[in-house]
Amino acid sequence: MHGASRPETKCGGRDAPCGFTLIEIILVILIIGLVTSLVMPRINAFTGGDLRGTTRHLAGTFRYLTEESATTKKRFRLHYDLKEGTYWVETQNDEGEFVQDGGKKFLPRGVSFEDVVTLQQGKVTSGESFTDFFPLGVENTILHLRDRGGHLFSLIVNPLTGRMRVVDRYVDIDERVGGK
Repeated sequence: MHGASRPETKCGGRDAPCGFTLIEIILVILIIGLVTSLVMPRINAFTGGDLRGTTRHLAGTFRYLTEESATTKKRFRLHYDLKEGTYWVETQNDEGEFVQDGGKKFLPRGVSFEDVVTLQQGKVTSGESFTDFFPLGVENTILHLRDRGGHLFSLIVNPLTGRMRVVDRYVDIDERVGGK
């Protein structure tokens, strides 16, 4: 039979099969993963990704402490160390003293507290500050966070619900009270 043809095994003029081997595909995936792991932190710093994640985490902490205080009828305090970039929860014991409840949380590298503004303490730009959580509400608070890229977020607490409104600029206490 002269008309039967053999399948072509050449690829691009070479005597090699077409396609990639499993090892080649795995190497490409590993290289893409390595490049992504090196580039993503820089993209997050540029776009404020760590700052957004931190604001979401703090907003969740505020909601949780508000609900916990209302449910247990206990007083809680969210304590901030502006210099160290840490925050932690404290619970008021039967003697009226606040005792640390759990470990300290660290802000991501490159994110810092700009200041904390409360009606009780005023504007605190260094050292330590706190927000009190009562069974009937939360202390009026504005947290200002900044990242390395210069992005600044204001976290404005609703004193009745404990929910936060996040604004991507500096909001002064006068603006908050004025409702702007």
